[in-house]
Amino acid sequence: MSQLPIRPVSNDEYESLRRILHFVFNEAPDDETGEREREFLELDRTLAAFDGKGVIASAAAYSFDMTIPGGSVPAAGVSWVGVLPTHRRRGVLSSLMRRQLDDIRAAGREPIAALWASEPAIYGRFGYGMASQTLSLTLPRRSKLRAVPGSADLRARLVEPEESVPIALPVYDHDRGRRPGMFAMTEVLQRLRIYLPPHARDGMSPLRTVLIEDDADVRAYARYTVKAEWNAGGPDSTVSIREVHGVDSAAVAAVWAFLLDIDLTARAEVRLRPPDDPLVGMLVDFRRATAALGDGLYVRLIDVGAALSARTYTVPVDVVLDVRDDFCPWNSGRWRLSGDATGGRCERTGDPAHVSLDVRELGATYLGGTSLHALGDSGLVTEHSPGAVRELSTALRHEPAPWCPLIF
Repeated sequence: MSQLPIRPVSNDEYESLRRILHFVFNEAPDDETGEREREFLELDRTLAAFDGKGVIASAAAYSFDMTIPGGSVPAAGVSWVGVLPTHRRRGVLSSLMRRQLDDIRAAGREPIAALWASEPAIYGRFGYGMASQTLSLTLPRRSKLRAVPGSADLRARLVEPEESVPIALPVYDHDRGRRPGMFAMTEVLQRLRIYLPPHARDGMSPLRTVLIEDDADVRAYARYTVKAEWNAGGPDSTVSIREVHGVDSAAVAAVWAFLLDIDLTARAEVRLRPPDDPLVGMLVDFRRATAALGDGLYVRLIDVGAALSARTYTVPVDVVLDVRDDFCPWNSGRWRLSGDATGGRCERTGDPAHVSLDVRELGATYLGGTSLHALGDSGLVTEHSPGAVRELSTALRHEPAPWCPLIF
């Protein structure tokens, strides 16, 4: 651990804080983006390490409300993590993670923390496990979709992104209620969702929003940009899809039909989709798509008992867990977890363990997207009672798969 002082930053230190991110993520300074990010940042939860008077490292947390199986919990969204290259390998990051997790525990509000990992190998040692995955797709224009009853009866309407914010929120909330890993959309988050930073534009059009509706309601929406390009054969433009949500299969089919047939384009690209995206089943010929599966949200249990008590379980379960947590030792020890589709209860126990595992694996399975049984096959979970891993794995799973469509 480092002995450098660590404390929350002041408003006057904000620009020094941003300098860390410019170096760590190799970004160019941009005043417009800086002002937008200042709206989002919670300075009282933004820690910095200081060498002399200068900021040399940072770690921030946002106050989110995250959907989990059966409900939602307050969650610390960890971001702005970085150390200047002049101060690496001195224990600074470990000290920041130590202070941040201690602060979250002391506040007693958030039983879990979550982050997007720029370098996944870093965060496992701090107890974060990969809890969701993302699907990326590149699709040729006019990729054919299967007929979905009712989709042809819906109409598309283009609106300005600002106008779409309150209209689209109920559609987003429909997905949020079904998908663990999604966040409640605060006013600041809504503004940031329609903000396209200068460094991300790369010749693309302004952000566009399409609504899919019937006579009564908006039933789906998408936000996208188009990068106009031509080659000797004609238009070679790319539709870059930033966000798609819908309340039912007909609306989802209609919005994808719109996106896959925009004039003077050659392809559509989309990232950060759920691994069980309905679009996959709608495609007549999936081989025409170029697909890649990647890691998504990483979750860390701050309070094992509170976190496991907060969610529901697919089937009844009653197991004793022996949890290892070297970085947050207050979680270590044996816990009895019992629960079903109506709720859960997790308390300290002296009973013999049925399953032994690291808190990292608990974090990975917490949202219901990572198979505990598969982790057991990987040698990461130890079974002491025959069938206990399979029982717990089945109880933890959730459909649809967890998904976080927002990198923070």
